[in-house]
Amino acid sequence: MTQNNSRWNQQSSNLYTEQRLLPQHWNPQTKNSFKINIDGSFLEHATEGAVAGILRDAIGTLLDGFTGIVPATSSLHTELQALLQALQAFVAWRNEHIVLETDSLLIVKMLNEQGQVGWEDEAAVHEAQIRLAHYSKITVAHCNRTANQAADWIAKAQRQKSLFSSWLMRLPQPLWELLCFDAPLSGCRSKNS
Repeated sequence: MTQNNSRWNQQSSNLYTEQRLLPQHWNPQTKNSFKINIDGSFLEHATEGAVAGILRDAIGTLLDGFTGIVPATSSLHTELQALLQALQAFVAWRNEHIVLETDSLLIVKMLNEQGQVGWEDEAAVHEAQIRLAHYSKITVAHCNRTANQAADWIAKAQRQKSLFSSWLMRLPQPLWELLCFDAPLSGCRSKNS
């Protein structure tokens, strides 16, 4: 399994020692590549959490996304569910160059077999490793929370039940503002710019 992990996470050796170099804002990918940002939202003592993921192209244009409510026992479990749902939701893109970013360093470490996996999360980590093997050119990377603001906003709005089911067709203004801030090359203009 280690060989497989190194295939889909080529940047893993730099993820842990160079944390101070992580981008503070969303960074676009190179031409002909895509970025997935995922996040989960969970309140302590809850029995469910909300998950979200978005797919953007090299200049930051929003191409697709998902949200969901999942059974959860912790923030980590919710983040793992976001990862699993992203790998399922975006499977049609599995042959493209993809960077999947999460603000959970622990998940990245667990996927690389460098972090302790509790028994309650072992099955989800194993399932994620299996699903990652179906993607031919994917890197799973850690990003700062500030570089994951759009996915974070979507997950929180879903948890608060304030996100309309048609959010991808008509973006809520706060999400539009975040996407424009992240990707000025996409041509979108926020009300504040």
